[in-house]
Amino acid sequence: MHAEDVETAIKRLTQPPMNIPPSIIPLMNCAIVVKHVRTPIFLDTGKRLSSRKFISIKEIRSADSTNDVISWNPSSDIFQENMSSSYLLQKIAKDLDVPVQRLLDELEHRKRVLVEMMEHNVRNYRDVNNVLNKYYHNPHIMPEDLAKKSGW
Repeated sequence: MHAEDVETAIKRLTQPPMNIPPSIIPLMNCAIVVKHVRTPIFLDTGKRLSSRKFISIKEIRSADSTNDVISWNPSSDIFQENMSSSYLLQKIAKDLDVPVQRLLDELEHRKRVLVEMMEHNVRNYRDVNNVLNKYYHNPHIMPEDLAKKSGW
């Protein structure tokens, strides 16, 4: 759906012609805002680079309440996380009867696996599948070891 932000998207969903009941909106859990951004740096050709970028991830608690979990800072081109305030992680932790910190540690470990894959230029879907299968079967393996065992 095209909208400037999550709040505008929710308004479009709950008004004509869609008329989705506000009580249904939280079933989406979260929304990712993607924007077309242009770099402020000009190339030798005089053209600016442009791309689509995730600029924020928001959790949807209700039709009137969202929670910013990750946002992009355009001036530094860095993502700022606020995962410790995640409503969904707190809900998952409660359902699994584990501390939120354990989930945060697991997310950080998975992030390191993805970064390791990126640094080794793992992009082919078979290679990605191979690494993720190895991780799935042995989640305690260190990301560096996945690289060694996969022969990247």
